[in-house]
Amino acid sequence: MKKILLLNPPGENYFIRDYYCSQVSKGDYYWPPLDLLVLSGLFRDKFEVCVLDALAQRIDKAGAYSFINKINPDFIICLAGAASWEQDIGFLGELKKINRAAVILSGDYPLAYPKEIIEKYPFVDAILLDFTDSEIELFIRGVRNDSLKNIFTRSDTADPELVSRDNFSIAVPQHSLFTSRLYNLPHIYYHPFATIMTDFGCPYHCTFCSYERIKYKMRDMGNIAEEVDYIISLGIRELWLRDQSFGSAKDHAFDFCSLLENKGRKFSWSCEMRVDAVSEELLNKMAACGCHTIMLGVETASQKVLDMHKKGITLEQTKAAFKIAKKAKVRTLAHFIFGLNGENLLSQEKLIDFCLSLEPDFASFNVANPLWNTTFREEATRNKWLLGEGVSVDASCSFPVWENDILKRSDIWSMRKAALQRFYFRPAYVWRQMRDVKTGYQLRTLIKEGAHLTRDLIFKKQ
Repeated sequence: MKKILLLNPPGENYFIRDYYCSQVSKGDYYWPPLDLLVLSGLFRDKFEVCVLDALAQRIDKAGAYSFINKINPDFIICLAGAASWEQDIGFLGELKKINRAAVILSGDYPLAYPKEIIEKYPFVDAILLDFTDSEIELFIRGVRNDSLKNIFTRSDTADPELVSRDNFSIAVPQHSLFTSRLYNLPHIYYHPFATIMTDFGCPYHCTFCSYERIKYKMRDMGNIAEEVDYIISLGIRELWLRDQSFGSAKDHAFDFCSLLENKGRKFSWSCEMRVDAVSEELLNKMAACGCHTIMLGVETASQKVLDMHKKGITLEQTKAAFKIAKKAKVRTLAHFIFGLNGENLLSQEKLIDFCLSLEPDFASFNVANPLWNTTFREEATRNKWLLGEGVSVDASCSFPVWENDILKRSDIWSMRKAALQRFYFRPAYVWRQMRDVKTGYQLRTLIKEGAHLTRDLIFKKQ
Protein backbone atom coordinates (compact mmCIF):
# COMPACT_ATOMS: atom_id res chain seq x y z
CA MET A 1 0.00 0.00 0.00
CA LYS A 2 1.41 3.39 -1.00
CA LYS A 3 2.21 5.78 1.83
CA ILE A 4 1.12 9.43 1.61
CA LEU A 5 2.29 12.28 3.82
CA LEU A 6 0.02 15.30 4.15
CA LEU A 7 2.49 18.05 5.04
CA ASN A 8 2.22 21.58 6.36
CA PRO A 9 5.93 22.47 6.35
CA PRO A 10 7.83 24.34 9.07
CA GLY A 11 8.41 28.07 8.88
CA GLU A 12 10.16 30.90 10.66
CA ASN A 13 6.80 32.63 11.22
CA TYR A 14 3.41 31.25 12.27
CA PHE A 15 2.23 30.91 8.67
CA ILE A 16 -1.33 29.99 7.80
CA ARG A 17 -1.31 28.18 4.45
CA ASP A 18 -4.84 27.09 3.71
CA TYR A 19 -7.51 26.97 1.02
CA TYR A 20 -5.56 28.96 -1.60
CA CYS A 21 -4.68 31.72 0.83
CA SER A 22 -1.54 32.35 2.89
CA GLN A 23 -0.74 34.78 5.68
CA VAL A 24 1.05 35.20 8.97
CA SER A 25 -1.31 34.51 11.86
CA LYS A 26 -2.47 37.75 13.51
CA GLY A 27 -2.39 36.08 16.92
CA ASP A 28 -1.59 32.83 18.64
CA TYR A 29 -4.23 30.91 16.69
CA TYR A 30 -4.24 28.23 14.02
CA TRP A 31 -6.71 25.84 12.42
CA PRO A 32 -6.52 22.53 10.52
CA PRO A 33 -5.57 23.25 6.87
CA LEU A 34 -8.66 22.53 4.79
CA ASP A 35 -6.68 21.25 1.77
CA LEU A 36 -5.07 18.47 3.80
CA LEU A 37 -8.21 17.73 5.80
CA VAL A 38 -10.30 17.15 2.66
CA LEU A 39 -7.61 14.99 1.04
CA SER A 40 -7.40 12.81 4.15
CA GLY A 41 -10.92 11.61 3.42
CA LEU A 42 -10.22 10.86 -0.23
CA PHE A 43 -7.33 8.58 0.72
CA ARG A 44 -9.18 6.74 3.50
CA ASP A 45 -8.79 2.93 3.17
CA LYS A 46 -6.93 3.33 -0.15
CA PHE A 47 -3.49 4.41 1.00
CA GLU A 48 -1.57 4.68 4.25
CA VAL A 49 -1.95 8.30 5.35
CA CYS A 50 0.31 10.25 7.71
CA VAL A 51 -0.03 13.90 8.72
CA LEU A 52 2.69 16.34 9.76
CA ASP A 53 1.53 19.85 10.61
CA ALA A 54 4.94 21.19 11.54
CA LEU A 55 3.64 24.66 12.40
CA ALA A 56 0.81 23.52 14.68
CA GLN A 57 3.16 21.00 16.31
CA ARG A 58 6.00 23.60 16.51
CA ILE A 59 8.45 21.30 14.71
CA ASP A 60 11.49 22.91 13.06
CA LYS A 61 13.15 21.95 9.77
CA ALA A 62 15.49 19.42 11.32
CA GLY A 63 12.63 17.73 13.14
CA ALA A 64 10.52 17.70 9.99
CA TYR A 65 13.33 16.13 7.92
CA SER A 66 13.82 13.49 10.58
CA PHE A 67 10.09 12.65 10.72
CA ILE A 68 9.79 12.40 6.94
CA ASN A 69 12.82 10.15 6.57
CA LYS A 70 11.53 7.93 9.35
CA ILE A 71 8.14 7.29 7.73
CA ASN A 72 9.63 7.31 4.19
CA PRO A 73 6.49 8.25 2.19
CA ASP A 74 5.95 7.54 -1.50
CA PHE A 75 4.09 10.83 -2.04
CA ILE A 76 4.18 14.13 -0.18
CA ILE A 77 1.26 16.53 -0.61
CA CYS A 78 2.63 19.79 0.70
CA LEU A 79 1.07 23.17 1.36
CA ALA A 80 2.99 26.13 -0.04
CA GLY A 81 1.96 29.77 0.11
CA ALA A 82 3.02 33.13 -1.26
CA ALA A 83 3.51 34.45 2.28
CA SER A 84 6.15 31.76 2.92
CA TRP A 85 7.21 30.84 -0.62
CA GLU A 86 10.99 31.16 -0.35
CA GLN A 87 11.01 29.14 2.86
CA ASP A 88 8.63 26.51 1.47
CA ILE A 89 10.42 25.92 -1.79
CA GLY A 90 13.81 25.96 -0.05
CA PHE A 91 12.62 23.34 2.43
CA LEU A 92 11.35 21.08 -0.36
CA GLY A 93 14.52 21.48 -2.41
CA GLU A 94 16.65 20.29 0.51
CA LEU A 95 14.16 17.54 1.33
CA LYS A 96 14.35 16.10 -2.18
CA LYS A 97 18.11 15.64 -1.75
CA ILE A 98 17.54 13.18 1.08
CA ASN A 99 14.10 11.72 0.24
CA ARG A 100 12.84 10.65 -3.16
CA ALA A 101 9.09 10.92 -2.54
CA ALA A 102 7.04 12.56 -5.30
CA VAL A 103 6.06 16.11 -4.27
CA ILE A 104 2.62 17.60 -4.99
CA LEU A 105 1.87 21.22 -4.04
CA SER A 106 -1.36 22.92 -3.00
CA GLY A 107 -1.55 26.65 -2.36
CA ASP A 108 -2.28 30.15 -3.63
CA TYR A 109 0.87 30.81 -5.66
CA PRO A 110 1.05 27.26 -7.10
CA LEU A 111 -2.59 27.63 -8.21
CA ALA A 112 -1.78 30.92 -9.94
CA TYR A 113 1.33 29.66 -11.80
CA PRO A 114 1.39 25.84 -11.95
CA LYS A 115 3.15 25.58 -15.31
CA GLU A 116 5.90 28.02 -14.38
CA ILE A 117 6.56 26.26 -11.06
CA ILE A 118 6.77 22.83 -12.70
CA GLU A 119 9.26 24.22 -15.24
CA LYS A 120 11.40 26.05 -12.67
CA TYR A 121 11.55 23.50 -9.85
CA PRO A 122 12.49 19.95 -10.95
CA PHE A 123 11.69 18.51 -7.51
CA VAL A 124 7.99 19.46 -7.81
CA ASP A 125 6.05 16.67 -9.55
CA ALA A 126 2.52 18.10 -9.66
CA ILE A 127 0.26 21.01 -8.63
CA LEU A 128 -3.25 20.55 -7.23
CA LEU A 129 -5.72 22.89 -8.93
CA ASP A 130 -8.75 21.72 -6.88
CA PHE A 131 -8.23 19.77 -3.66
CA THR A 132 -11.88 18.65 -3.62
CA ASP A 133 -11.41 16.71 -6.87
CA SER A 134 -10.52 13.00 -6.86
CA GLU A 135 -8.14 13.04 -9.85
CA ILE A 136 -5.14 13.08 -7.54
CA GLU A 137 -5.92 9.45 -6.72
CA LEU A 138 -5.38 8.56 -10.39
CA PHE A 139 -2.04 10.36 -10.33
CA ILE A 140 -0.94 8.42 -7.26
CA ARG A 141 -1.97 5.18 -8.98
CA GLY A 142 0.29 6.01 -11.93
CA VAL A 143 -1.77 7.92 -14.51
CA ARG A 144 0.48 10.38 -16.35
CA ASN A 145 -1.24 12.13 -19.26
CA ASP A 146 -3.28 15.18 -20.27
CA SER A 147 -6.55 13.53 -19.20
CA LEU A 148 -5.98 14.84 -15.65
CA LYS A 149 -7.49 18.34 -15.67
CA ASN A 150 -7.54 19.36 -12.01
CA ILE A 151 -3.96 18.40 -11.27
CA PHE A 152 -1.10 19.81 -13.36
CA THR A 153 1.80 17.38 -13.81
CA ARG A 154 5.11 17.07 -15.61
CA SER A 155 3.32 15.04 -18.27
CA ASP A 156 1.12 17.99 -19.26
CA THR A 157 1.96 19.64 -22.56
CA ALA A 158 -0.95 22.09 -22.75
CA ASP A 159 -1.74 25.02 -20.46
CA PRO A 160 -3.51 24.24 -17.15
CA GLU A 161 -7.22 23.59 -17.59
CA LEU A 162 -9.51 23.43 -14.59
CA VAL A 163 -12.76 21.48 -15.00
CA SER A 164 -15.39 22.13 -12.34
CA ARG A 165 -19.01 21.19 -11.67
CA ASP A 166 -21.79 23.13 -9.96
CA ASN A 167 -22.14 20.53 -7.19
CA PHE A 168 -19.69 18.23 -5.46
CA SER A 169 -19.21 15.64 -2.75
CA ILE A 170 -16.10 14.59 -0.86
CA ALA A 171 -15.14 11.53 1.13
CA VAL A 172 -15.65 12.20 4.85
CA PRO A 173 -12.41 13.80 6.10
CA GLN A 174 -10.42 12.00 8.78
CA HIS A 175 -10.70 14.67 11.46
CA SER A 176 -9.10 12.29 13.95
CA LEU A 177 -5.77 12.54 12.06
CA PHE A 178 -5.50 16.22 12.89
CA THR A 179 -4.57 16.76 16.52
CA SER A 180 -7.38 19.14 17.32
CA ARG A 181 -6.00 20.34 20.66
CA LEU A 182 -3.08 21.93 18.82
CA TYR A 183 -5.50 24.23 17.00
CA ASN A 184 -7.07 27.34 18.48
CA LEU A 185 -9.38 30.17 17.41
CA PRO A 186 -10.14 33.35 19.36
CA HIS A 187 -13.89 33.42 18.68
CA ILE A 188 -14.97 29.84 19.47
CA TYR A 189 -16.65 28.64 22.66
CA TYR A 190 -15.56 25.01 22.91
CA HIS A 191 -12.34 23.12 22.28
CA PRO A 192 -11.48 21.03 20.32
CA PHE A 193 -13.33 22.18 17.22
CA ALA A 194 -13.80 20.89 13.68
CA THR A 195 -13.68 22.77 10.38
CA ILE A 196 -16.23 21.88 7.73
CA MET A 197 -17.25 23.24 4.31
CA THR A 198 -20.72 23.29 2.74
CA ASP A 199 -19.51 24.90 -0.49
CA PHE A 200 -16.30 25.71 -2.36
CA GLY A 201 -15.08 29.05 -3.70
CA CYS A 202 -17.28 32.14 -3.82
CA PRO A 203 -20.05 33.25 -6.21
CA TYR A 204 -18.73 36.83 -6.10
CA HIS A 205 -15.62 38.33 -7.68
CA CYS A 206 -14.10 40.99 -5.44
CA THR A 207 -10.96 42.15 -7.24
CA PHE A 208 -8.71 42.00 -4.16
CA CYS A 209 -9.75 38.52 -3.02
CA SER A 210 -7.84 35.27 -3.47
CA TYR A 211 -11.17 33.57 -4.36
CA GLU A 212 -11.97 36.01 -7.17
CA ARG A 213 -11.26 33.40 -9.87
CA ILE A 214 -12.15 30.16 -8.08
CA LYS A 215 -15.37 28.72 -9.47
CA TYR A 216 -18.18 28.40 -6.95
CA LYS A 217 -19.87 25.06 -6.32
CA MET A 218 -22.20 23.73 -3.62
CA ARG A 219 -21.72 20.53 -1.68
CA ASP A 220 -24.36 17.82 -1.57
CA MET A 221 -26.31 18.09 1.69
CA GLY A 222 -26.39 14.32 2.24
CA ASN A 223 -22.61 14.30 1.97
CA ILE A 224 -22.39 17.08 4.58
CA ALA A 225 -24.67 15.05 6.87
CA GLU A 226 -22.23 12.12 6.72
CA GLU A 227 -19.41 14.34 7.91
CA VAL A 228 -21.51 15.86 10.69
CA ASP A 229 -22.32 12.35 11.93
CA TYR A 230 -18.61 11.51 12.02
CA ILE A 231 -17.83 14.71 13.93
CA ILE A 232 -20.55 13.83 16.46
CA SER A 233 -18.95 10.40 16.93
CA LEU A 234 -15.71 12.13 17.93
CA GLY A 235 -17.48 14.09 20.67
CA ILE A 236 -16.81 17.48 19.03
CA ARG A 237 -19.47 20.14 19.53
CA GLU A 238 -17.82 23.25 18.00
CA LEU A 239 -17.83 23.81 14.22
CA TRP A 240 -16.19 26.47 12.10
CA LEU A 241 -17.70 26.66 8.62
CA ARG A 242 -15.03 27.38 6.03
CA ASP A 243 -17.50 28.63 3.41
CA GLN A 244 -16.37 31.97 2.01
CA SER A 245 -19.91 33.38 1.88
CA PHE A 246 -22.37 31.25 3.84
CA GLY A 247 -25.94 32.33 3.19
CA SER A 248 -25.35 33.68 -0.32
CA ALA A 249 -27.06 30.51 -1.54
CA LYS A 250 -30.08 31.07 0.70
CA ASP A 251 -31.83 27.71 0.30
CA HIS A 252 -28.54 25.86 0.83
CA ALA A 253 -27.96 27.76 4.08
CA PHE A 254 -31.46 26.99 5.38
CA ASP A 255 -31.00 23.33 4.49
CA PHE A 256 -27.75 23.20 6.47
CA CYS A 257 -29.44 24.74 9.51
CA SER A 258 -32.24 22.18 9.26
CA LEU A 259 -29.64 19.42 9.01
CA LEU A 260 -28.07 20.53 12.31
CA GLU A 261 -31.47 20.79 14.00
CA ASN A 262 -32.41 17.28 12.90
CA LYS A 263 -29.25 15.76 14.40
CA GLY A 264 -30.72 16.12 17.87
CA ARG A 265 -27.56 17.69 19.19
CA LYS A 266 -26.86 21.37 19.86
CA PHE A 267 -23.73 22.44 18.03
CA SER A 268 -21.90 25.67 18.68
CA TRP A 269 -20.69 27.21 15.40
CA SER A 270 -19.51 30.22 13.43
CA CYS A 271 -19.16 31.18 9.78
CA GLU A 272 -18.16 33.81 7.20
CA MET A 273 -20.99 35.75 5.51
CA ARG A 274 -21.54 38.67 3.19
CA VAL A 275 -23.55 41.55 4.63
CA ASP A 276 -26.08 41.28 1.79
CA ALA A 277 -26.82 37.67 2.79
CA VAL A 278 -27.85 38.65 6.34
CA SER A 279 -31.58 38.64 6.97
CA GLU A 280 -33.64 38.35 10.13
CA GLU A 281 -35.18 35.10 8.93
CA LEU A 282 -31.84 33.42 8.18
CA LEU A 283 -29.99 34.72 11.22
CA ASN A 284 -32.76 33.65 13.59
CA LYS A 285 -32.66 30.18 12.02
CA MET A 286 -28.87 30.06 12.39
CA ALA A 287 -28.97 31.19 16.02
CA ALA A 288 -31.63 28.59 16.82
CA CYS A 289 -29.30 25.78 15.73
CA GLY A 290 -26.22 27.09 17.54
CA CYS A 291 -24.57 29.82 15.46
CA HIS A 292 -22.92 32.27 17.86
CA THR A 293 -20.65 34.35 15.59
CA ILE A 294 -20.72 35.58 11.99
CA MET A 295 -17.72 37.15 10.23
CA LEU A 296 -18.62 39.92 7.81
CA GLY A 297 -16.49 41.54 5.11
CA VAL A 298 -17.00 45.28 5.60
CA GLU A 299 -13.64 46.15 3.97
CA THR A 300 -14.01 49.97 3.74
CA ALA A 301 -16.20 52.93 4.66
CA SER A 302 -16.10 54.23 1.07
CA GLN A 303 -18.89 53.25 -1.32
CA LYS A 304 -16.67 54.40 -4.19
CA VAL A 305 -13.93 51.94 -3.18
CA LEU A 306 -16.44 49.11 -2.70
CA ASP A 307 -17.74 49.68 -6.22
CA MET A 308 -14.26 50.03 -7.69
CA HIS A 309 -13.32 46.60 -6.35
CA LYS A 310 -16.65 44.98 -7.34
CA LYS A 311 -17.63 44.09 -3.79
CA GLY A 312 -21.31 44.31 -4.70
CA ILE A 313 -22.60 45.65 -1.38
CA THR A 314 -23.67 49.02 -0.02
CA LEU A 315 -22.81 50.77 3.23
CA GLU A 316 -26.50 50.71 4.14
CA GLN A 317 -26.54 46.90 3.77
CA THR A 318 -23.53 46.76 6.07
CA LYS A 319 -25.21 48.86 8.75
CA ALA A 320 -28.38 46.79 8.49
CA ALA A 321 -26.50 43.49 8.82
CA PHE A 322 -24.89 44.50 12.11
CA LYS A 323 -28.22 45.68 13.51
CA ILE A 324 -29.88 42.38 12.55
CA ALA A 325 -27.07 40.39 14.18
CA LYS A 326 -27.34 42.38 17.38
CA LYS A 327 -31.10 41.82 17.48
CA ALA A 328 -30.61 38.08 16.93
CA LYS A 329 -27.92 38.05 19.67
CA VAL A 330 -25.30 36.69 17.26
CA ARG A 331 -21.80 38.06 17.72
CA THR A 332 -20.06 39.80 14.81
CA LEU A 333 -16.48 39.87 13.59
CA ALA A 334 -15.91 42.64 11.06
CA HIS A 335 -13.15 42.39 8.43
CA PHE A 336 -11.57 45.67 7.28
CA ILE A 337 -8.84 46.34 4.71
CA PHE A 338 -6.42 49.26 4.95
CA GLY A 339 -4.80 50.53 1.77
CA LEU A 340 -7.10 49.41 -1.01
CA ASN A 341 -6.57 51.28 -4.24
CA GLY A 342 -8.91 54.27 -4.25
CA GLU A 343 -8.46 55.04 -0.56
CA ASN A 344 -6.75 58.12 0.86
CA LEU A 345 -5.78 59.25 4.37
CA LEU A 346 -9.18 60.81 5.02
CA SER A 347 -11.11 57.71 3.96
CA GLN A 348 -8.84 55.55 6.12
CA GLU A 349 -9.67 57.67 9.16
CA LYS A 350 -13.36 57.33 8.32
CA LEU A 351 -12.87 53.56 8.17
CA ILE A 352 -11.88 53.50 11.85
CA ASP A 353 -14.86 55.69 12.79
CA PHE A 354 -17.16 53.46 10.73
CA CYS A 355 -15.85 50.39 12.53
CA LEU A 356 -16.61 51.90 15.93
CA SER A 357 -20.10 52.94 14.81
CA LEU A 358 -20.96 49.36 13.78
CA GLU A 359 -20.02 48.05 17.24
CA PRO A 360 -18.74 44.61 16.16
CA ASP A 361 -17.69 42.18 18.86
CA PHE A 362 -14.37 41.63 17.09
CA ALA A 363 -12.55 43.45 14.32
CA SER A 364 -9.92 42.13 11.95
CA PHE A 365 -7.78 44.90 10.44
CA ASN A 366 -6.01 43.71 7.32
CA VAL A 367 -3.52 45.24 4.92
CA ALA A 368 -4.33 45.42 1.21
CA ASN A 369 -1.62 43.43 -0.50
CA PRO A 370 -1.93 42.51 -4.20
CA LEU A 371 -2.51 38.76 -4.00
CA TRP A 372 -1.56 36.42 -6.80
CA ASN A 373 -4.23 35.58 -9.36
CA THR A 374 -6.29 38.72 -8.65
CA THR A 375 -7.27 41.79 -10.66
CA PHE A 376 -5.73 43.96 -7.94
CA ARG A 377 -2.35 42.25 -8.52
CA GLU A 378 -2.55 42.84 -12.24
CA GLU A 379 -3.45 46.50 -11.71
CA ALA A 380 -0.56 47.02 -9.28
CA THR A 381 1.86 45.37 -11.71
CA ARG A 382 0.59 47.36 -14.69
CA ASN A 383 0.91 50.67 -12.81
CA LYS A 384 4.29 49.68 -11.31
CA TRP A 385 3.01 50.03 -7.76
CA LEU A 386 4.84 46.91 -6.59
CA LEU A 387 8.08 47.41 -4.70
CA GLY A 388 10.84 44.87 -5.17
CA GLU A 389 10.83 41.42 -6.75
CA GLY A 390 9.84 37.98 -5.55
CA VAL A 391 6.78 35.91 -4.78
CA SER A 392 6.16 36.56 -1.10
CA VAL A 393 3.03 38.52 -0.20
CA ASP A 394 0.97 38.17 2.98
CA ALA A 395 -2.82 38.16 2.71
CA SER A 396 -3.43 39.82 6.07
CA CYS A 397 -1.20 41.82 8.36
CA SER A 398 2.37 42.14 7.09
CA PHE A 399 3.91 45.44 6.00
CA PRO A 400 2.54 46.37 2.53
CA VAL A 401 4.54 45.34 -0.55
CA TRP A 402 3.12 48.15 -2.70
CA GLU A 403 2.22 51.83 -2.65
CA ASN A 404 0.86 54.44 -5.04
CA ASP A 405 1.11 58.23 -5.19
CA ILE A 406 -1.77 58.71 -2.75
CA LEU A 407 -1.11 56.16 0.01
CA LYS A 408 2.37 55.31 1.20
CA ARG A 409 3.18 52.02 2.90
CA SER A 410 4.03 53.74 6.17
CA ASP A 411 0.63 55.50 6.15
CA ILE A 412 -1.23 52.23 5.65
CA TRP A 413 0.71 50.56 8.44
CA SER A 414 0.21 53.46 10.85
CA MET A 415 -3.51 53.51 10.19
CA ARG A 416 -3.81 49.78 10.89
CA LYS A 417 -1.99 50.16 14.21
CA ALA A 418 -4.18 53.13 15.13
CA ALA A 419 -7.29 51.07 14.39
CA LEU A 420 -6.11 48.23 16.60
CA GLN A 421 -5.43 50.60 19.46
CA ARG A 422 -8.67 52.57 19.15
CA PHE A 423 -10.86 49.46 18.87
CA TYR A 424 -9.36 46.95 21.29
CA PHE A 425 -8.02 49.16 24.07
CA ARG A 426 -11.27 50.85 25.03
CA PRO A 427 -12.05 50.11 28.71
CA ALA A 428 -15.74 49.58 27.90
CA TYR A 429 -14.85 47.06 25.20
CA VAL A 430 -12.49 45.10 27.47
CA TRP A 431 -15.14 45.02 30.19
CA ARG A 432 -17.83 43.81 27.76
CA GLN A 433 -15.63 40.98 26.48
CA MET A 434 -14.82 39.77 29.99
CA ARG A 435 -18.44 40.08 31.08
CA ASP A 436 -19.72 37.96 28.19
CA VAL A 437 -17.32 35.03 28.66
CA LYS A 438 -19.21 31.73 28.61
CA THR A 439 -16.50 29.05 28.86
CA GLY A 440 -13.08 28.60 30.44
CA TYR A 441 -11.52 28.10 27.03
CA GLN A 442 -12.98 31.41 25.85
CA LEU A 443 -11.51 33.24 28.87
CA ARG A 444 -8.03 31.74 28.39
CA THR A 445 -8.08 32.62 24.70
CA LEU A 446 -9.14 36.23 25.33
CA ILE A 447 -6.28 36.72 27.78
CA LYS A 448 -3.74 35.08 25.46
CA GLU A 449 -4.83 37.02 22.37
CA GLY A 450 -4.93 40.27 24.33
CA ALA A 451 -1.34 39.74 25.41
CA HIS A 452 -0.32 38.94 21.83
CA LEU A 453 -2.04 42.09 20.52
CA THR A 454 -0.33 44.24 23.14
CA ARG A 455 3.10 42.86 22.21
CA ASP A 456 2.44 43.49 18.53
CA LEU A 457 1.44 47.10 19.06
CA ILE A 458 4.48 47.82 21.21
CA PHE A 459 7.21 45.85 19.45
CA LYS A 460 6.13 45.11 15.86
CA LYS A 461 7.53 47.88 13.69
CA GLN A 462 6.64 46.33 10.33
